[in-house]
Amino acid sequence: MLRPNSALVVGVLATLVAFGPISTDLYLPSLPAIAAAFDRPIGSAQLTLSAFLAGIAMAQLFVGALGDQFGRRPTMLVALVLYFGASIGCAHATSIEELIVYRFIQAFGACGPQVLGRAVVRDLHERAEATRMLGYIGAIMGFAPVLSPFIGGYFVVWFGWAANFWFMAGYSAFALIVVLVFVQETMPSRVETALDLRAIFVSFGRVLTHREALSFGVPFCFVYAGMFAFFTGSSYIVINILAVPTEHFARYFGAVILGFPIGAFLAGRLSIRFTVESIFFTGIVLAAVSGTVFAALMAIDVVNGWTVVLPMFGYTIAVGLVNPSGIASVLAPFPDIAGKTSALLGAAQMGLSTVASVAVGLLHDGTAMPTANGVAAVGIAALVSHVLVRSGRPAARH
Repeated sequence: MLRPNSALVVGVLATLVAFGPISTDLYLPSLPAIAAAFDRPIGSAQLTLSAFLAGIAMAQLFVGALGDQFGRRPTMLVALVLYFGASIGCAHATSIEELIVYRFIQAFGACGPQVLGRAVVRDLHERAEATRMLGYIGAIMGFAPVLSPFIGGYFVVWFGWAANFWFMAGYSAFALIVVLVFVQETMPSRVETALDLRAIFVSFGRVLTHREALSFGVPFCFVYAGMFAFFTGSSYIVINILAVPTEHFARYFGAVILGFPIGAFLAGRLSIRFTVESIFFTGIVLAAVSGTVFAALMAIDVVNGWTVVLPMFGYTIAVGLVNPSGIASVLAPFPDIAGKTSALLGAAQMGLSTVASVAVGLLHDGTAMPTANGVAAVGIAALVSHVLVRSGRPAARH
């Protein structure tokens, strides 16, 4: 059973929240192979990532309400079963269009453990402690995107691109057992009107008109979108531009994404001594600077492993800092609608990430510039939006 502040709760929730990075990062090395297998351009293969992000964005608008009415645990169980079936469908896809459809469905399943895992943290903790717990969960979960491309890269070389989706099916079966054995219901009381459309929109309205929540939520979404702008173009940059073998893609990607668990761990530790606001602001400044440096280096055609990895390593540290402090700050004012608040945040987060991902694919020109410009643009937007929304307001406290 889950107890606040226990090692078990951190491990279990990290397992659930890790569905996002496992569903995206594991198969990134296979994007060129998928394009070749279906005789389609790389942009078509990248749409399988965009479809997943779009599905996550849409699903979160419903999953949070379902979790508030029927409970966190049963909603997660249904979502995990759906994910399992869609993963098998992806592995058997016979066209890029079919794969895109199954990826969209798979996203609805992945949404459950992600959204409701964060809601469970809010059920168990107040803002400062939630920041600390989300930081530690993020530090552990951060190894999923570090390890996933290593596994996925070798899978596609040894067994073909479909092996990655068989792995996802196996992971969802494992997570299903974890929920059945260890997760009890944490929601204090069920909201009987949670699925009422008017009640849902009223709840969303409360969040969208709360300036304190917006001052964290908007820049949080921008920073996160930059990471997915890089994810979309990373395999092409590393494999095609830098001419790195597919099975070695993960060395570069892993070096970049290692910044996320480092940043998340730092957020957890720093929350003991510093305000949540100061941690968050440090993260968005670092994101803006790192993105700008990345774009500048690509613009002057200084393209090599170091000029790709180092700026993006700084950017993912920023994401790690922003992630727990941003989520905890958005959820803190709304304990009675934590599920719907988490869902709305997730929908905005993944919706903006979808836009960034699609933009990188559509603007593909054979260079690293669409990816680099996307990262820089959203990093700067995060900093500007935070300053504008919080203008004239006192800093947030623990």
